[in-house]
Amino acid sequence: MLIKKCNKVTVFIIMVQAILLSRYFTVFFTISNPVITQIYSIASIVSAGILIFTFLVTRKNYIFSNEAITWMIFVYIGVYTLITAINGGSIYHVLARSYPVLGTSCLISKYTKKHSEELIAAYAIISMILLTIQFFCIAFWDLSNYSLFAPKNQYGIFLAITFVFIAMYIYRIYDCKKQKRLILLTLCVISFCALKMSSASALISCICLGALLIPPISAIICKLSPTKIFVGYFVVWTSLVVFRINEWVGELLLSFFNKDVTLTGRTILWDIALESIKSNFLFGQGVKETTNVIVHTSKLITNEYVTTSYSAHNQMLQELYESGIVMPAMLFLCFVAVSAYHRGKKYYKEGKYLSITLIVVLINMLSETPGNYAVFLLLIFIFYLERFHQREKEVANG
Repeated sequence: MLIKKCNKVTVFIIMVQAILLSRYFTVFFTISNPVITQIYSIASIVSAGILIFTFLVTRKNYIFSNEAITWMIFVYIGVYTLITAINGGSIYHVLARSYPVLGTSCLISKYTKKHSEELIAAYAIISMILLTIQFFCIAFWDLSNYSLFAPKNQYGIFLAITFVFIAMYIYRIYDCKKQKRLILLTLCVISFCALKMSSASALISCICLGALLIPPISAIICKLSPTKIFVGYFVVWTSLVVFRINEWVGELLLSFFNKDVTLTGRTILWDIALESIKSNFLFGQGVKETTNVIVHTSKLITNEYVTTSYSAHNQMLQELYESGIVMPAMLFLCFVAVSAYHRGKKYYKEGKYLSITLIVVLINMLSETPGNYAVFLLLIFIFYLERFHQREKEVANG
């Protein structure tokens, strides 16, 4: 049992800040009151501002390498803003996307120093509450095929991240036998939700998470650094987006996931995006006020033509369109920084939960554009993972 008695007030404070900054779920997917949304946005900005200010004020006590991921995010946002300014894009939307990531990194950095138990407990409680609400709505109130906290096509990310925080909490408070039973129970709950949601990406996410129960696969995942995961993701991305491996397995897609070889029209949008990217591969076209930047004209059965704007339905393609090769390269450097920090250090069991969830999120990003918040959230937890155990050693040693 790794988690000691938590300070309930601290847990509550972390929960409030985490809810204000989190972007892997949103209650506003079902609540569209503009006043409530505005209040939430202001509170979110204020919370992030306080955390960032606190981080900067106390920076003299920091060793750079021990806070490398947070400083990398500062650089990432700076480069993102500069490229957007060069392209004449919307700096407001860049900052709106970026401040929750930086605020979350400062939040985790702050509380892993002396309140790591409370931090894990806070994120786990949020995850348990969200998953419980979703489960009961589907099971007893006939809200099948309806997600309360995420768009259907991004439901797999929501389920994966709720799973990882619950799994990390279970690992830290229960013995080995109870861990396996409770993690299996959690997997069953999210699998039930995924099946009811009839989302192919959510089902794939559950299959990947379930692979942790297979010892040989679990052992392989334990050996995967963030850099190796990103390289693997890039290979799969190239195979899918550039070489169209999906066309080789068309029957399989149709049989198991009810998808055609265009992945429900996604490959058509990818072709349009790739053509647009060629015109400015280095810096992209600039961040717009909306992610629906790919214009597609289709012919109806009435012989009428309709022009509609979509997102690229692929996160890396979206970034290449908006900011060129620079921002994906910056994201890769963040992966490298996390891997470099942990090179040669002890591996902790929670790492495999975070690694498989990172893989799941990247898989979902192959067909959707959820933004990079979930990726950064997992990288931040992986980076600061060692601190959880340092705190335990300090407590044990008095």
